[in-house]
Amino acid sequence: MVGQVSIVAEVDGVVYMVKKLLAVAIILLVVGMSIPSTSTTVEKSSPVSFDGKTLYVGGSGEGNYTKIQDAIDNASKWDTVFIYNDSSPYYENVELRKNYLNLIGEDTNTTIIDAGSGRWAVLAHSTTGHTLCNLTLQNVTPTSYAAFCAYHSDNNKIINCRMRNSSMGMELFYSKNTTMRNNRIENNTVNFGITGWWEASEFYNDIDTSNTINGKPMYNIVDESNLVIDSIDIGWLGLINCTNITVKNITITDNLQNILLIDTSDSTISNCKLYNSSQWSVMVGFDSDNNSIENCPILDGVDFITNNFWFAPNCNTISNCNLTFGIAFQRSSFNSVDNCDIKLGLEKSGIAGWIALGNSENNTISNCNIYKTEVESNTDHPMPINNGIEIQHHDTVHCGSNYNNIVNNTFYNFPFSAIKFFHKSTHNKIIGNHIINCNSHPDYAGIYNYGRDKNDNNIIYNNTFINNSRNAFDNSSNFWNITYPIGGNYWDDYSGEDNYRGLNQDIPGSDCIGDTPYNIPPEGGNNSDYYPLMYEWGENPPVADFSFIINNSTAYFNASSSYDRDGTIMSYDWDFGDDTSGTGMIINHTYSENRTYKVTLTVTDDDDKQGSWSQFVRIGINRAPYSPSDPEPPDGATDVDVNADLSWNCSDPDNDPLTFNVYFEADDPTPDVLVSENQTENTYDPGEMNINTTYYWKIVAWDDRGASTSGPIWNFTTETNAPPYPPSDPNPEEGETDVDIDTDLSWTGGDPDENDTVVYDIYLEANDPTPDILVADDINETWFDPGTLDYETKYYWQIIAKDNHDALTWGSVWHFTTELAPEPEPDLSCDGSLSWTDVKPGDTVTGNFTVENVGSNGSLLDWDIVKRPGWGKWTFDPESGEDLTPEDGKVMVNVSVAAPDEKNSEFTGEVKIVNKENSSDFCTIDVSLSTPKNKPFNFNLLSWLFERFPNAFPIMRYILEL
Repeated sequence: MVGQVSIVAEVDGVVYMVKKLLAVAIILLVVGMSIPSTSTTVEKSSPVSFDGKTLYVGGSGEGNYTKIQDAIDNASKWDTVFIYNDSSPYYENVELRKNYLNLIGEDTNTTIIDAGSGRWAVLAHSTTGHTLCNLTLQNVTPTSYAAFCAYHSDNNKIINCRMRNSSMGMELFYSKNTTMRNNRIENNTVNFGITGWWEASEFYNDIDTSNTINGKPMYNIVDESNLVIDSIDIGWLGLINCTNITVKNITITDNLQNILLIDTSDSTISNCKLYNSSQWSVMVGFDSDNNSIENCPILDGVDFITNNFWFAPNCNTISNCNLTFGIAFQRSSFNSVDNCDIKLGLEKSGIAGWIALGNSENNTISNCNIYKTEVESNTDHPMPINNGIEIQHHDTVHCGSNYNNIVNNTFYNFPFSAIKFFHKSTHNKIIGNHIINCNSHPDYAGIYNYGRDKNDNNIIYNNTFINNSRNAFDNSSNFWNITYPIGGNYWDDYSGEDNYRGLNQDIPGSDCIGDTPYNIPPEGGNNSDYYPLMYEWGENPPVADFSFIINNSTAYFNASSSYDRDGTIMSYDWDFGDDTSGTGMIINHTYSENRTYKVTLTVTDDDDKQGSWSQFVRIGINRAPYSPSDPEPPDGATDVDVNADLSWNCSDPDNDPLTFNVYFEADDPTPDVLVSENQTENTYDPGEMNINTTYYWKIVAWDDRGASTSGPIWNFTTETNAPPYPPSDPNPEEGETDVDIDTDLSWTGGDPDENDTVVYDIYLEANDPTPDILVADDINETWFDPGTLDYETKYYWQIIAKDNHDALTWGSVWHFTTELAPEPEPDLSCDGSLSWTDVKPGDTVTGNFTVENVGSNGSLLDWDIVKRPGWGKWTFDPESGEDLTPEDGKVMVNVSVAAPDEKNSEFTGEVKIVNKENSSDFCTIDVSLSTPKNKPFNFNLLSWLFERFPNAFPIMRYILEL
């Protein structure tokens, strides 16, 4: 066989294998030089090919195609479809449905594929290894479709082509290793873009600056470092696996993405105008870390992309930019956005521009102005922007976004929510933000937390809510304030007052925190702001506070507990109450007379706002504590929980520290049993009390100078106890028959008292209407497994319910009858195999196997041999059996077989034994038999001898079986 001779031709870095006789013609074709004119007759039977046949479209050759798609559909791997320009333009939507096809035009300027307003001119769909050359692709009008689109199509070469006048010129969609040379992409709404998600290799392509977008060279920089790109014309920029690249003072527009960073680190984009992208103007993906995007006056949006938790863009920063589309964090962490103006509301190419945190952690968005503008959508199916920031999962796994920080931003004009939580997003911090004019849609809220999977343990405080239809909604469990005195949030619809201060809001005096909580909808939910702010964040006056100690006639004052929530205290001014004053955070003052003085501290913050606080200071005299008050449970209360704690309020006119003695006794209006002495807390836990009992108690307060005040005697009565509900709804049902012997018993129970616990005793007995056999006691469940019961037996059972106060309720006696015992069933089992080798044809061989009934005791098996191999003569002893019991054990079946007459053969098959009463109960015995093989021998000489002497050599003839 003569081998095919090939050579290698390389043009602009692209290598082609072509037949030797046609190499020169193909090289001229690729570089755009002359080819046979359309008037030349080219026969289909004489192809010009890339290692395959050539199919011609247009031209005058016999058998040439009129449609490009027809030629492609009839082509095979490695074939070339050559397109003449005499029939151009070709109004088609061409799809490359096979691998390794070459689509070659006669001349770039005159060989035109016109999509005719269709979705593409050429589409390579889930195929690989194509070459497109010398073609113009144009007039794709539907949004998001390209004149040339590679869709999950790798290793293509695009050379000397032009993509123009379309909604998109060229897109590589999950397609890698594309080579591009000398292409012109021009006058498209969106010129070029690469889409990927699963792996970084989807963005690795060979694109050099011979390719242009509207006359500007494309830059696809790979494996470079320490470059500066400054003030040059660029049509599209890709930085792939680069380090320390500086891009500044450039303008790029009108692409799917204008700048692409993949596996690129320690690089900077600054002072650039990047806009009119169909999606995100800058895409940062996979191992792209420590990059900075800064001071960009026009920036159409930034997308951090990856589908790989191990290779994700981290530690990137965006600062001082005007973002006109949004930011998407997708499985990326430790990135930051700071001091940016972010206008949301634009929707393009099926993507809504907003700020999204999807499966991302430890990102920070701070000091930004974030708002919605009314911008028209550029698609037929607009996706309105309703939320500012969405903290969400990104896929069906529902792993949320956690530990992100949203700090000191301003949000306004979002019709749904400024900040919206999706599933399983936890431990995020929302601090110091202003949320204004949001959620015109009444079902949402300024901060909206509604997830199918709860978003718990987020921390939300020091935010300001103004003029929102609803300020907040939270169906999870989160923290809407931080510790006192930093406090919670400002709510413009809060109706509480500020007459008290302190951790428990029980000390007279204002602290700019509401005295009662602000409850977060929905009603009955788990969330409240326990320290709502009385002023908007940024306008809080400072809060004055001080402590003091007295030594003889000198008072030592300390105002370090004063604070300013949103600023700094600048001065501390004192009025000592004796017509003297002083300044300073820590100060002392000596009084000339023994009496009580009103001391006032006034603090001033850096916004020139002031706050004051006064306390009475006693010099030289002592007053007893105030009388204990505000008992809990209230005096005379009834139906009190038996596990209730006691609490009260008490203070001292001289601000002395107090201790308390607690007297507590049942059914005695003059309680004298001291149950706690010298305790500092104003609560006491008496333990579990008796039900339906009246308790009397009083508190004696002592100051540290030995003065005491005895409070009034209070009383309350504990709740009564209701016995458990009678057990009901038995299963098996009362009187039920044919009950499975392995059934569980169950019933309905419970207790009218919400906090009571109930246990159950179970009595179960066969054939006794008054069952008194206790089979289980003090069980918590409302079901019981009695084990395997007897067949055809009537069982009686009764449940006794008992609560934790020893109240009993006896259930009714129920009964049921178990199922009939099943008939014994036989089960056929066989053991053994039949195998013989080197059996002389016609000889008889013997063997055996066993048959057994392995079914239930008392069963009878009738069996029969119903199948045997079709070769040989078979005899079985016995061939069938009847009434075989499990106790009979194994029955031996003896087998003899007369081998077939064929030599040098292999015979296989099986013997099938079946239960005569149940054809699905059968077993098989594998059978094999082989006859001897003929020995190889050179018969050339012997054949001549046997022919020459036909009656000679009898012994040899016998040995050779001739």
